[in-house]
Amino acid sequence: MTRVSLVTISFNQAEFVERTILSVLGQDYPGIEYIVVDPGSTDGSRDIIERYRSRISKVIYRPDRGAADGLNGGFAEATGEIFGFLNSDDLLLPTAISSAVKFLDAHPDIDIVSGHSNLIGPDDRFLRRLYSDRMSVKPFLYGGVVIMQPSTFSAADL
Repeated sequence: MTRVSLVTISFNQAEFVERTILSVLGQDYPGIEYIVVDPGSTDGSRDIIERYRSRISKVIYRPDRGAADGLNGGFAEATGEIFGFLNSDDLLLPTAISSAVKFLDAHPDIDIVSGHSNLIGPDDRFLRRLYSDRMSVKPFLYGGVVIMQPSTFSAADL
């Protein structure tokens, strides 16, 4: 089974982090290594993370130099063949990971898959659909390709 490492970075997101965690724990794919990174929340986020610690593969509590540094720290601990990341105010649909794995396993020549996303409000109300662009090298080099981060998964060996 292909192992997926998913990293969530969180800082003072108590309002949202539980539903993010539950959206990962509720996936229909069993081969998930879930890593949660929190550099020092003081709003109760850590209490929420601790409630689910037994179901989270790794929890990293250490200061970082911002979101990118925290994300890199999470990926440094990851052991999967496919990587993804989910911010602490994002959600995954229940079949997101299994769909990504199925596609990447069926297309070994493809290193990244990016789906579309739903923009939701703080009350989980659907606001609108967000679309990932088709990857094309030239527009990408000029910043003209948009991908939806929560629905993007990549081979770990990129």
